[in-house]
Amino acid sequence: MNNLLKYALGLFMFAFISCNKDNIDDTIKIDDPHTPEISVTNSLLTRSLTSAEGLEMGCFEVLYPFTLIDIDNNNYTISDEDDWNNLLQDSNLILIVDFIYPITISDSNGDETTIQNTDQLVEAFSTCTPTGGWAEGEFPAYNINESNSCYNIHYPISLESQSGSVVVATNEEELNTLLANELYFFDFPFQLEDETNAIITVNNVDELFNLLMSCNPGGGVDTSVIDWHEGFSYIGCYEIVFPVNVILADATGTTISINTEEQLIEIILSGQFYNFAFPLTVTDENGQTLVFIDENELSEALDDCSGITPGDFNTALLLLTGTLSDSTSTGVNEACYSINYPITVLAKAGGAIQTIVLNSDADLINVVLSGQYVSAEISYPISVTLIENNNTITINTDQELFDLLVNCN
Repeated sequence: MNNLLKYALGLFMFAFISCNKDNIDDTIKIDDPHTPEISVTNSLLTRSLTSAEGLEMGCFEVLYPFTLIDIDNNNYTISDEDDWNNLLQDSNLILIVDFIYPITISDSNGDETTIQNTDQLVEAFSTCTPTGGWAEGEFPAYNINESNSCYNIHYPISLESQSGSVVVATNEEELNTLLANELYFFDFPFQLEDETNAIITVNNVDELFNLLMSCNPGGGVDTSVIDWHEGFSYIGCYEIVFPVNVILADATGTTISINTEEQLIEIILSGQFYNFAFPLTVTDENGQTLVFIDENELSEALDDCSGITPGDFNTALLLLTGTLSDSTSTGVNEACYSINYPITVLAKAGGAIQTIVLNSDADLINVVLSGQYVSAEISYPISVTLIENNNTITINTDQELFDLLVNCN
């Protein structure tokens, strides 16, 4: 929200009352000797941002010009940002109650839709696919249905507010009402229904991402290659150079140009993604620009990523190899050393770094091979005992570890 809007909202009370206002009313009575008693509804107008094209609401914009009506049936035509800002700076108390319909909204692809009433506007807002705001254990709630997914929400569903309170929506209308008034997060576990009406329990954020991305046909989205933890601007260890051309999963295989990561997220999570259109330009972990001319070139390059994300180096995995048979450079069927525990590793998952103390080879194997962590790096110094002569040595750097593995015999 821009500063001007924040300031204006501190001066004026907005109401967003539909013809069927019982659907979204959250009435607050204000008693003040200097202010008349008024009814205030938690409004989508108060959650909008101005732009050159219109009012931004979630995944769409209400396009200029549009007309607002106040509580006294006065009309205000808004043709641009100046008109909007002038209305906010009016010295009189203005109680805006609604748009005059129809209005036109435009989505991120530029597709326009005519909205006939407030209920349609609330429905459009509630089905906006989030393009961020998630973390481990948190995913912004929205109305998952056939308009934006191959799944539907199975009711009732619990939502958690930013303050931690939990509310329950027993049907789609109640869910839309809640989402129009406040930001909520899904309260895990919850349930979805697939196209055969089978009920699927979603236990966490990872499972939700995997399900949403599975709606894309053609095998275009591989969740082992596009990882929400690292961001949707990466394919394996390569960073996408925007704008990028994407083939949509529609009847004609439409190709569109995507300018931002947010646009790409919306397409992937709403099941519209079929594949990238080639040539595809990326940068590698060294900042070098690469151009893949077809799917085969991309697949071969992804093999070189070895499951390691740019900037990540699994030194804990290197350390483990020295404890395994046939791990020495001579190929002798012996381990190189035993590790003197405890040791500490810095493990990365979901963009966060966890400090983990390991007390055995079994602990180390679990960290580096379970798939739970993107990488695990050793916290030096560590001590190992050489199998060959039973000498104990201290390793202080990655290079010392690498040299030990190369020269072990």
